[in-house]
Amino acid sequence: VFLIVSGTASMHVEQGNESACVVANLGPSEYFGEAVLINSGKWGGGWRQFSIRAESHLCTLSIPRKLINDEATVRQQVLETLMTSPAKIMMYLADNPVFKKLSLSDRARLVPHLSGATFEVGQCIVEQGVLGDSMFLL
Repeated sequence: VFLIVSGTASMHVEQGNESACVVANLGPSEYFGEAVLINSGKWGGGWRQFSIRAESHLCTLSIPRKLINDEATVRQQVLETLMTSPAKIMMYLADNPVFKKLSLSDRARLVPHLSGATFEVGQCIVEQGVLGDSMFLL
Protein backbone atom coordinates (compact mmCIF):
# COMPACT_ATOMS: atom_id res chain seq x y z
CA VAL A 1 0.00 0.00 0.00
CA PHE A 2 1.27 3.46 -0.87
CA LEU A 3 0.13 6.52 1.11
CA ILE A 4 0.36 9.84 -0.70
CA VAL A 5 2.24 12.42 1.37
CA SER A 6 2.22 15.15 -1.27
CA GLY A 7 1.40 15.52 -4.94
CA THR A 8 -1.30 13.99 -7.09
CA ALA A 9 -1.75 10.78 -9.03
CA SER A 10 -4.37 9.18 -11.25
CA MET A 11 -5.58 5.57 -11.24
CA HIS A 12 -6.09 4.01 -14.68
CA VAL A 13 -7.55 0.71 -15.80
CA GLU A 14 -7.53 -0.95 -19.21
CA GLN A 15 -9.68 -3.82 -20.39
CA GLY A 16 -9.57 -5.55 -23.75
CA ASN A 17 -9.72 -3.10 -26.64
CA GLU A 18 -11.00 -0.21 -24.53
CA SER A 19 -8.58 2.65 -23.96
CA ALA A 20 -7.29 3.40 -20.48
CA CYS A 21 -9.93 4.93 -18.27
CA VAL A 22 -9.28 7.16 -15.26
CA VAL A 23 -10.95 5.56 -12.25
CA ALA A 24 -9.84 8.04 -9.62
CA ASN A 25 -7.68 11.08 -9.02
CA LEU A 26 -5.69 10.83 -5.81
CA GLY A 27 -4.06 13.40 -3.56
CA PRO A 28 -2.48 13.82 -0.12
CA SER A 29 -3.71 11.37 2.55
CA GLU A 30 -5.16 9.04 -0.09
CA TYR A 31 -3.67 5.65 -0.97
CA PHE A 32 -3.24 3.07 -3.71
CA GLY A 33 -1.97 -0.49 -4.07
CA GLU A 34 -4.51 -1.86 -1.61
CA ALA A 35 -6.20 -4.32 -3.99
CA VAL A 36 -3.29 -6.71 -3.54
CA LEU A 37 -4.04 -6.81 0.20
CA ILE A 38 -7.78 -7.31 0.14
CA ASN A 39 -8.41 -9.72 -2.67
CA SER A 40 -7.82 -13.38 -3.27
CA GLY A 41 -8.41 -15.78 -6.13
CA LYS A 42 -8.45 -14.20 -9.57
CA TRP A 43 -7.74 -10.70 -8.25
CA GLY A 44 -5.11 -11.62 -5.68
CA GLY A 45 -1.64 -13.05 -5.78
CA GLY A 46 0.11 -9.71 -5.94
CA TRP A 47 -0.71 -8.82 -9.56
CA ARG A 48 -1.56 -5.18 -10.02
CA GLN A 49 -5.02 -4.54 -11.49
CA PHE A 50 -4.59 -0.78 -12.02
CA SER A 51 -1.91 1.60 -13.21
CA ILE A 52 -1.05 4.67 -11.16
CA ARG A 53 0.47 7.70 -12.85
CA ALA A 54 2.00 10.70 -11.09
CA GLU A 55 0.17 13.84 -12.19
CA SER A 56 2.55 16.09 -10.25
CA HIS A 57 5.68 15.56 -8.18
CA LEU A 58 4.58 12.70 -5.92
CA CYS A 59 5.91 11.67 -2.49
CA THR A 60 4.58 8.45 -0.95
CA LEU A 61 5.09 6.18 2.03
CA SER A 62 4.84 2.45 1.40
CA ILE A 63 3.52 -0.18 3.78
CA PRO A 64 4.65 -3.75 3.02
CA ARG A 65 1.94 -6.40 2.75
CA LYS A 66 3.76 -8.56 5.30
CA LEU A 67 3.45 -5.88 8.00
CA ILE A 68 -0.32 -5.61 7.53
CA ASN A 69 -0.79 -9.39 7.27
CA ASP A 70 1.24 -10.06 10.43
CA GLU A 71 -0.58 -7.54 12.65
CA ALA A 72 -4.18 -8.76 13.14
CA THR A 73 -5.53 -5.55 14.72
CA VAL A 74 -3.91 -3.34 12.09
CA ARG A 75 -5.10 -5.66 9.32
CA GLN A 76 -8.75 -5.50 10.46
CA GLN A 77 -8.77 -1.70 10.58
CA VAL A 78 -6.94 -1.41 7.26
CA LEU A 79 -9.28 -3.87 5.53
CA GLU A 80 -12.40 -2.06 6.74
CA THR A 81 -11.07 1.18 5.27
CA LEU A 82 -9.84 -0.37 2.03
CA MET A 83 -13.11 -2.08 1.19
CA THR A 84 -14.42 1.25 -0.10
CA SER A 85 -11.36 2.13 -2.20
CA PRO A 86 -11.82 2.95 -5.92
CA ALA A 87 -9.88 -0.20 -6.85
CA LYS A 88 -12.12 -2.44 -4.76
CA ILE A 89 -15.28 -0.78 -6.08
CA MET A 90 -14.16 -1.24 -9.72
CA MET A 91 -13.48 -4.93 -9.12
CA TYR A 92 -16.81 -5.37 -7.39
CA LEU A 93 -18.70 -3.71 -10.25
CA ALA A 94 -16.90 -5.91 -12.80
CA ASP A 95 -18.09 -9.04 -10.96
CA ASN A 96 -21.61 -7.85 -10.04
CA PRO A 97 -24.34 -9.16 -12.38
CA VAL A 98 -26.14 -5.79 -12.36
CA PHE A 99 -23.07 -3.82 -13.51
CA LYS A 100 -20.69 -6.20 -15.29
CA LYS A 101 -22.34 -5.62 -18.69
CA LEU A 102 -21.55 -1.90 -18.48
CA SER A 103 -18.47 -0.72 -20.32
CA LEU A 104 -15.31 -0.11 -18.36
CA SER A 105 -15.71 3.66 -18.78
CA ASP A 106 -19.34 3.54 -17.58
CA ARG A 107 -18.31 1.61 -14.45
CA ALA A 108 -15.48 4.07 -13.84
CA ARG A 109 -17.94 6.97 -13.94
CA LEU A 110 -19.96 5.32 -11.14
CA VAL A 111 -17.02 4.95 -8.73
CA PRO A 112 -16.93 8.53 -7.34
CA HIS A 113 -20.64 8.33 -6.52
CA LEU A 114 -20.52 5.08 -4.52
CA SER A 115 -19.73 4.91 -0.83
CA GLY A 116 -19.40 2.08 1.64
CA ALA A 117 -21.12 1.42 4.92
CA THR A 118 -20.86 -1.21 7.62
CA PHE A 119 -23.65 -2.42 9.86
CA GLU A 120 -23.67 -4.17 13.21
CA VAL A 121 -25.60 -7.40 13.76
CA GLY A 122 -29.31 -6.61 14.17
CA GLN A 123 -28.99 -3.02 12.96
CA CYS A 124 -31.86 -1.88 10.66
CA ILE A 125 -30.48 -0.99 7.22
CA VAL A 126 -33.72 0.01 5.50
CA GLU A 127 -37.07 0.53 7.16
CA GLN A 128 -40.44 -0.34 5.68
CA GLY A 129 -42.54 2.74 4.93
CA VAL A 130 -39.58 5.15 4.82
CA LEU A 131 -38.76 6.90 1.53
CA GLY A 132 -35.61 5.39 0.01
CA ASP A 133 -33.06 7.32 -2.02
CA SER A 134 -30.31 4.76 -2.59
CA MET A 135 -29.66 1.16 -3.55
CA PHE A 136 -27.56 -1.10 -1.35
CA LEU A 137 -25.19 -3.57 -2.98
CA LEU A 138 -23.96 -6.46 -0.86
